[in-house]
Amino acid sequence: MGPDLTNAYSAKEKGHEYMVGFIKNGTGRMPNYRFSDADVADLVSFLAWVDKSGSVKVQASSVHWTGTYMIND
Repeated sequence: MGPDLTNAYSAKEKGHEYMVGFIKNGTGRMPNYRFSDADVADLVSFLAWVDKSGSVKVQASSVHWTGTYMIND
């Protein structure tokens, strides 16, 4: 499972430029898919829309370094 990007667009420490770099270059937990600039722009736009739809229920402290997590409601 990759990192949770539900609210990364509106996060103070992240935002638009972070999202572009993250998607364009990949990370240790997400490979570089070599998306075109247009694809990156479309993905960031989609994630900005998702960000407006709600908030993630997972606290950062619950996320394992692999990107997996457990939600205990």
